[in-house]
Amino acid sequence: MLALGCVALGCERDQSATSSATTTAPTPVVVVKAVQRDMPIYRSYPGTTQSLATVQVDARVEGYLEAAHTVEGGTVEPGQLLYELQPEQYEAALVQAEADVEIAATNLRFAKIEYDRNEPLSLTGAISQQTWDRYARSLADAEGQLAAAEADLLDAELNLSYTRVEAPIAGRIGADIVDVGNLVGPDTASGEALNTIVQLDPMRVVFQPGADEFAAFANAAGVTGRDHAPVRLTAAQRTGDALTFDGAIDMLDNVAQPGTSTFIARAQFANPDGLILPGQFVTVRVTLGTLKDAVLVPTDALYKDPTDRFVLVLGSDNTLKRTIVQVGDEFGGFTRITSGLDAGQTVAVAVSPVVLRNGGKVQPRLVDADDLVAGKVDEAKPAGKATGSSGDGGS
Repeated sequence: MLALGCVALGCERDQSATSSATTTAPTPVVVVKAVQRDMPIYRSYPGTTQSLATVQVDARVEGYLEAAHTVEGGTVEPGQLLYELQPEQYEAALVQAEADVEIAATNLRFAKIEYDRNEPLSLTGAISQQTWDRYARSLADAEGQLAAAEADLLDAELNLSYTRVEAPIAGRIGADIVDVGNLVGPDTASGEALNTIVQLDPMRVVFQPGADEFAAFANAAGVTGRDHAPVRLTAAQRTGDALTFDGAIDMLDNVAQPGTSTFIARAQFANPDGLILPGQFVTVRVTLGTLKDAVLVPTDALYKDPTDRFVLVLGSDNTLKRTIVQVGDEFGGFTRITSGLDAGQTVAVAVSPVVLRNGGKVQPRLVDADDLVAGKVDEAKPAGKATGSSGDGGS
């Protein structure tokens, strides 16, 4: 009897546990409907930044460097004074040239007076033709000498102006190469430049898509590149953040590289604060068009295991069904589903792994997908949830 009582008691416990399990409340989950809308077609590539202009600052005349007005590593504007050479010898040459012009002008005036005085005499035969030719030649010589003196004056003015070395472009200047007091100029033994300026705004980025993508680029940017297909640059930072810049394609090369079967593409972008330097590695995302009626789900609705990516589709009995999907591009918090899911189907977001293991019923709370992506919906995100990161399958 005791054994039977124990058995009976055990049965009562089992029935009580079973009854408790079946009456457990469904797990609340957030669900959204897959949406259908147009989506940009993106491609991403590694790129290298370039300056539109790199100018070597040289002394155009020979002389001793008298002063440097540069702030090494600072920005400069066109016409800004950078260096001064000792000007005295060029000032003296200018004074001499001005005097030569005055002498030549005086000689010309005298030659013209002589010419005008003897012209009537030549017409009456009072002077010989040879004498008259001599007056004409003297006038022509005087005119030539004045022209030569004026050219020397212009050269002297230019040489004096070259003792003030000014910035030819806007940009960032580097470190001074030559110290004050050194002899500089094109004919000096060192022949060194004084500095270098690189233009930082705007800038270019160069990258190499595959030759089999040229048609897509040509359709997006026009064969001549004049339609300016948009690009976005991302530059990683040591802090973990990233800098982004918007620009547009400005050149597609006309040959494919034989060794890699790629072609050179180039884009231009604004860099007003000079935060990007030439030669920097960046990621270039190119928009090649628009994909019509793409099926999208919030990226937080994607899960992955070692072999597949999947979503949890809500069934009519309020249970979740694991459904394998193929994914494409990610755009604005949404990921494109290329196969495995139709627009309008309901999927769960940020579901606990416990719910996945138990396979029980859930209590769905339907929210708007755009509100969810915009952060307007309070959403539980249990630890251990794995979201799928999308690739570049947007075409």
